[in-house]
Amino acid sequence: MINDIQQLIALGGTVVIILLIMSVAGLSIALFKLIDLRRFRQSEFTRLQTLAGSSVSPPKAALLEQDSSPLAPLFFNALRWSQQADIDHQLVRDELIRQAQTLMAQARRYLSFLELIVYLAPLLGLLGTVLGIIDVFSGLADANGSSETGQLAAGIWQALVTTAAGLSVAVPLAFLHALFESRVGRIGLRLEEALSNLYTKPQLQTAQG
Repeated sequence: MINDIQQLIALGGTVVIILLIMSVAGLSIALFKLIDLRRFRQSEFTRLQTLAGSSVSPPKAALLEQDSSPLAPLFFNALRWSQQADIDHQLVRDELIRQAQTLMAQARRYLSFLELIVYLAPLLGLLGTVLGIIDVFSGLADANGSSETGQLAAGIWQALVTTAAGLSVAVPLAFLHALFESRVGRIGLRLEEALSNLYTKPQLQTAQG
């Protein structure tokens, strides 16, 4: 494995080294997002919605306030405001939306870096190939066309290594990026549903009162 990497670096040079660094960075971000997005899974929404719906007593409300989930403040504030008689529902709605947007920003963090790696890796690989082919033809010109066809083919083959390396980095990371974007989209839908329930709750209580 190490010998293969060393051989790849020897063929691709600096471009391959940069691609390897980008690969490590991309995989690190992917691993972090796999763990990070678990905080926004459906079971967390269900648990907090159940807790918020039953927290009519101060001890239960305190449990919701002290919950470690990043979603807990949204549910706690909605519960607290729903128990206030005189409150501006438009301000409540705006504040809940702001908190939901903050949560969405947390869910999306670092995805832009992953997307940047997906875009840049193939381009960087292509750049390495172009530079390699330039070197090959530059060598042919210096040799006054005396090089054999086999040497030309070997030079082009080595140059194409960087393109293959760039695509090898970009393709799996593109799949992971699409997966994370899909998960973030589902989180957005869950937040929208939660906001709808949390926003209508104080209004219904006021109407019933």
